[in-house]
Amino acid sequence: MRRVRRLPAFLLLVLYILLTGCIQAPMQERDLFQAVQAQRELREGAAQEPIVILLSHSATEDRPTHQAAVYFKRQLEELSDGTLYVEIYPNDTLGNVRDNADSFSSGSVQMRIGLGDSTPLVQLCALAPALGDLSLQELDKRLQEGELRDLLEDQYADSGMMLLEVMPPERRYLACNQAIERAEDFQRLNVRIPVEHDSNACYWQALGAQTTVVDIKQLRIMLQQKAVNAHESTLPVVIGQRLYPYLDYLIQIPHRIYFDTMIMNLEFFQSLTREQQEMVREAADKTRDYYQTESAAYLARNGQLLEGYGVQYRKLSGELEELLRENSAQYELPGIQEELGAELFHRAVTLLTEQ
Repeated sequence: MRRVRRLPAFLLLVLYILLTGCIQAPMQERDLFQAVQAQRELREGAAQEPIVILLSHSATEDRPTHQAAVYFKRQLEELSDGTLYVEIYPNDTLGNVRDNADSFSSGSVQMRIGLGDSTPLVQLCALAPALGDLSLQELDKRLQEGELRDLLEDQYADSGMMLLEVMPPERRYLACNQAIERAEDFQRLNVRIPVEHDSNACYWQALGAQTTVVDIKQLRIMLQQKAVNAHESTLPVVIGQRLYPYLDYLIQIPHRIYFDTMIMNLEFFQSLTREQQEMVREAADKTRDYYQTESAAYLARNGQLLEGYGVQYRKLSGELEELLRENSAQYELPGIQEELGAELFHRAVTLLTEQ
């Protein structure tokens, strides 16, 4: 019975998006109508009506995240002989991250790659470098298996999500036009933040920097106009959003990393047969391996691009790195501890710091 109901739900989602203006450009509207038509033709030509999985992410189509989505689609459709059909919506086509999070939690969108900081425990894991000296490789291992992975899956399940995979952690950088050699240099920054009242806002403001809310799609022009001069992000974002012509430095952030997750609406996942669930898991597992290889190749291909624009890699002094870690402990960790509860917080910290 669940399969019969999904088509109307999808059509209602498309109608809702078009009426509320989540997709405003005519080209995007045509893309959605074409997707609906393609799905209709697929169903009419199939012996068995396929189960449609809407997969959303925020990356541009040249980045490893999108390539991973395409790879997952191919793997799952092959494994299921087309009975599971994946429709990909990149670059926040279905709305920004917060809009899409609501659609995901309601089940209108069944799957997402991203939302790496969607739960307090994931936020804590992203701050692992501020807690101790765990290497990225060791952190990656603990995110894949063992007690920390079990805790992550439980917290996602409590939020109505099925955690399929955690992608390898990546370094974060302060992409800016200001060399940071002394603590006073932070006062010269106007840092882009994604939303108001974000913990990042308090963090950078405490260092003396200004903060400005800027949508990621507007960041390039804001850097060009010098309305902001700094942005904390990963290298694929800097490359994919073509920010490099307006940057001078990439300064490694010592206290925070980033990783994507592959998640599925839990109710939808549980509605699948056991065999279909195993297909989803297998496709996700293969996709993680593919993502790791594709991400390394992507950075290698674009390394000379950054160099050609004169973007310099810098590291902070040991004194400034310690300042940023202390700042994180003061402005970011307390809120996470309050959300997790003292017992779970301290257990997770132990799992992230023990050698």
